[in-house]
Amino acid sequence: MLITISNRLPVSASRRDNALVFESSVGGLDTGLGQFSKSGPSAWVGWPGLSLASTDSPEAHEIHKRLLKDSCHPVFLSSYEVENYYHGFSNRTIWPLFHYFPLHASYSRTFWNAYRKVNEKFADAAARIVRILGDPDLGRRLGTAGRETVRRKFLITRLLGDYLDLLADVMT
Repeated sequence: MLITISNRLPVSASRRDNALVFESSVGGLDTGLGQFSKSGPSAWVGWPGLSLASTDSPEAHEIHKRLLKDSCHPVFLSSYEVENYYHGFSNRTIWPLFHYFPLHASYSRTFWNAYRKVNEKFADAAARIVRILGDPDLGRRLGTAGRETVRRKFLITRLLGDYLDLLADVMT
């Protein structure tokens, strides 16, 4: 079983004329792994492309039900989370740093806190999938109690967060 965890799902949800529309996502990880993930049992965890006010709304249930047909497990994010986690930390901090433009990186505790919160949502979604697949021990380790273990796997991001905390302390 391949479990892919990425920002976006290979299928995106959007609204057109007051109706939900589902389309293949363009570019990104899906381009490289899309066919491989379809070659055997797999699950894909990611944001479906729509920000929702409530994850318990009829619209959220409809999105979830439709995406499960493609083995996709949506992680619903608020507009605030998308703005600060994706457009903020991912695009304005990580991208410049990893593409040799450190002077263009924005350091914001708000971005960092949103990034951490969203990553916990992704870890919880992955843990639910593992539990569904019948490995409760691995599911517990990935779940709420095991978030710190998951974060340790992303040492670069963690060190970057420590650096951001230090910068924020110096700047305030």
